[in-house]
Amino acid sequence: MTTIRRRPSDGPNSDQKPKFLANSYEREDSDLQCSNCRNSFHRQEILVLESCGHNVCQYCMEEAEEHGKYICPVCLEDTNTTNGSPEPEPERENSYDAEKSGITTARQIYIGDPKNSPRRLKAKKPPPPPEDQVREMKPFCFMHSKDREFYCLDCDTPMCPVCASSDIHSRFHRMRDLGEVVAILRQNTAYAQECIDGELRREMQEIMAHEENFRKHLPKKLETLRERVEHQARAVVRLVEEAKLRTGQELEHYADVADKVMHKRVAKMNRQLNAAKRESQRLSEIHEVSEAEAIKMHGRMHDFFIKNKERNFSSFFVHSRTPPDFNVMATVSVNNMPPKELTEAVKRHVGWAIEGAPAIVNDTRRTPEYPLMQKGFPVHKSNFPKYLNETKKIILEWKKFARTH
Repeated sequence: MTTIRRRPSDGPNSDQKPKFLANSYEREDSDLQCSNCRNSFHRQEILVLESCGHNVCQYCMEEAEEHGKYICPVCLEDTNTTNGSPEPEPERENSYDAEKSGITTARQIYIGDPKNSPRRLKAKKPPPPPEDQVREMKPFCFMHSKDREFYCLDCDTPMCPVCASSDIHSRFHRMRDLGEVVAILRQNTAYAQECIDGELRREMQEIMAHEENFRKHLPKKLETLRERVEHQARAVVRLVEEAKLRTGQELEHYADVADKVMHKRVAKMNRQLNAAKRESQRLSEIHEVSEAEAIKMHGRMHDFFIKNKERNFSSFFVHSRTPPDFNVMATVSVNNMPPKELTEAVKRHVGWAIEGAPAIVNDTRRTPEYPLMQKGFPVHKSNFPKYLNETKKIILEWKKFARTH
């Protein structure tokens, strides 16, 4: 029986914990793996290096052929790959039966001597074995036809006793019993599964507690939310009503102001209209009275002038600045003038003056006996009331003069 030398630090009581790859040999579908890329051989070719007996997949060996040399990652042995490889030849139909019987199948042995040309045996793609058969399968060393009972922690791969007894593994690598490694892996897996289950249970309990708390406080939250919504709705309605009231008040205020302004303007216009009506009526009355008095007065004046022909006055004139005699000196002759014509002339000029037309009334007589006839004054709208008063005075003077003479 092959013995394996162990280092003192590799004992069962060592404190140093082994490191394991994610692809553990505890898995049922990883009995055969490449020592370089750790891929399974169930779906590809198996290549065995004759120099050291370790397994290599076809893809890793094809990459090594480009460089002309392949270094085994397990034992660091060099293998020449410059001689090329013949085409593979089938050896058995079922590689799984061959694995159980200990026959090395589906492999390529690289030999350093070119005379001994190596053969590349390509296994057919067999159907997947039943699940119960896979569970009964154990790691098998095709190089030495022995079960792999040990596990190299540094190479992270199972080995048979012959591979484990090599110099590099026995002297420099840490070796463990495969059952011990599997037990540790199972223990770690169980612990991890237990931790995951505990974490899941704890999270599930937290979720259920949160859900229960949410269901418990949901009616209260809904009631609070409903109250907040109602409060906001009432606030909005109140704001709308206040805005309507404020708008209505502003409209009423503006309407009142507009009514007041309109009433003031209408009242002012009515006052002005009434004043104009009164003034027009007063002027009409004055015009009628003045016209009648003027006719009577000029009738007396005509009689007076006829009776007093020897006196030194012959005519008087009216200087008008308004149409129809604009800027024309109108001379009214009193000598031998019929009463009707004299009356019309006086009536026309007196009418202009009464209507507010600017005019200057003068008398050409220079006798000291009639000083009133020498008065003259301008007439325009600004002194129209004064002119009316003066006209009344003149009419009264003419009446007095006519009565005395």
